[in-house]
Amino acid sequence: MRPVFRSKPEIVHDMLRSSIIHGEYRPGERLVIDEVAARLGVSQIPVREAVRQL
Repeated sequence: MRPVFRSKPEIVHDMLRSSIIHGEYRPGERLVIDEVAARLGVSQIPVREAVRQL
């Protein structure tokens, strides 16, 4: 069986969504793209795309 390909923005979206659901980010809290990217070990572009999907 072939593995399913997931893009970086999809992976980052799922990680951010999980963090929000688990209370790691408070309601109304601003997400600083640079900080999120550094924390997740990715560039800013996938983070921006993931935030747009939220």
